Amino acid sequence: MAGVLFCKRMAFSVEGSEFGVGLAESVRLTRTGGAPAGRGRLSKRANARLRRALYWPAIVAMRHNPILGSFGQRLLAAGRPNFVVIAAVMRKLLHLAFGVLKHGRPFDPNWTACRT
Repeated sequence: MAGVLFCKRMAFSVEGSEFGVGLAESVRLTRTGGAPAGRGRLSKRANARLRRALYWPAIVAMRHNPILGSFGQRLLAAGRPNFVVIAAVMRKLLHLAFGVLKHGRPFDPNWTACRT
């Protein structure tokens, strides 16, 4: 996954990696006169290979990762469409992968509990 994330240029921050990948603005709403018209859709400006590579891992992570599962359920409860939730989980998964690669430590779901 690291080869896919940073194959073209090295990103030094999570925001830079999101910009290079195109997940920062992955959901685009069609607007008519300022009001959203219909359902939104995923923007095609993102890197298609990375979007394809993160789609199924995001779905599996929503089911088996307690952090991403609760995050996805919270968005679904707020009324977000399924594809918006998947795009948000893909972005959060990118954050987690970047943190693991940057610090060289394995993922720990209880890390925030240990910090306090």
